[in-house]
Amino acid sequence: MTIIAATTNFKVKDSQALLQSLKNSPFYAQFSDKTSIWEKRLSDLDEYLPQMNDIQRKWIYLEPIFGRGALPAEASRFARVDSEFRLILSDIVRDARLVSLCNRQSLRKSLELVTDQLNRCQKALNQFLEEKRSAFPRFYFLGDDDLLEILGQSTNPTVIQSHLKKLFQGIDKVIFGSYNETITAMVSAQGELVSLSKPVRVVAQVEVLDGSRDFSKLKSSLQEQLRTYTNTKVGDVVLDLKLKALILDIIHYIDVVEQLINSRASSTQCWTWQKQLRFYLKGENVVARQVNGEFAYTYEYQGNTPKLVHTPLTDKCYLTLTQAMFMGLGGNPYGPAGTGKTESVKVHV
Repeated sequence: MTIIAATTNFKVKDSQALLQSLKNSPFYAQFSDKTSIWEKRLSDLDEYLPQMNDIQRKWIYLEPIFGRGALPAEASRFARVDSEFRLILSDIVRDARLVSLCNRQSLRKSLELVTDQLNRCQKALNQFLEEKRSAFPRFYFLGDDDLLEILGQSTNPTVIQSHLKKLFQGIDKVIFGSYNETITAMVSAQGELVSLSKPVRVVAQVEVLDGSRDFSKLKSSLQEQLRTYTNTKVGDVVLDLKLKALILDIIHYIDVVEQLINSRASSTQCWTWQKQLRFYLKGENVVARQVNGEFAYTYEYQGNTPKLVHTPLTDKCYLTLTQAMFMGLGGNPYGPAGTGKTESVKVHV
C-alpha cells in the first residue's frame, strides 16, 4: 500500500519561500500571472499535505483495529472513510506529481469529510476502551494497542499470557486446563507454581472480571440467607430476637449491595462504599469507619433489644453524626415526636 511521505511538506515550504523572494526581482512583472497561479497551488498544497499526513496517521492506526472487528458499531462509518481515502491514494499513485492534488475536484471537501469521520471513529474507540477500563480498572495498566489485542482476540485465551505481568505484578503466566476452557494454576516470574483449588472458567468477555460479579454473588448469598432465616422456627425467645435482628441486618446489607451494583462501584474509595458504616479488624481491635471518621469499638454490651429498621433517612443521620463526632462537633436530629430520633442515636452510639 502506497503511503505519503511526511517530508514532502518541507519542500512546499521551501518553494513558497523561493517564490516569495522572486517578487523582489525587477523582472517580476513579466511573469506575475504564472507566479499567482503557483502561489495558489503551493498554498493549497500547504493546506492539503499536513491534513493528508494527519489522516494517514490516524488511518494507519485505526485500519487494523476495525479490520479485525474490534468495534462493530462503528465499522460501517470506518468502511466509508477507508474507501474514500483509498480512492485518494489511488489517484496519487496514478499521478505522483504534487501539483496533481490541486487538479483533483472537491479534494478539500473530501479531506474535511474524512478528517471528521476519522475523528468520530477515534472518539468512539476511546469511549469503547474507557468503558472496558472502567469495568476492569487493571486495564489502565495497558496501552491502547495491548488492550485492543486482548479485546480483539478474546476467544483466544492464550493471548492474555504476554500481558499478565502488566496486569498482575506477581503473575508471569497461567496454566490452562483442557481445551483452554479453565485456568488451573498461576506461575510467578521466579517459577513458583500456585495450583488453584477450583479451576477458574475462562470467559470471552475479559472485562467481566470486575467487582460487579462478586457483588451479584454476594447479593445472591444474602438473599439465600434471608430465605433460610425467615423460614426458621425457634422456640427460644432470646434466639428468636437474634434471628429477627439478623433478618433486618441482611435486608439492609442486600440494599447496600444493590447500591454498589447500581453505582458500578469498583474501588474502596467509591462514595457509595465510603458512606456506609463499616467495621474492620485492626490488629487485635475492631474499629468502625464511615467516610473520614474512624472510631474504636468498645465492646459495650448491647443485649438483644429490638433491632432498628434501616432506612435512607437513618443512614443519612448516621453519616452526619459520625462526621460531626470525628470533627469534635455535635449533632441534633430534628423531627416530630415518636419518629425514632432518640432510638436512632442510641443504636448509632
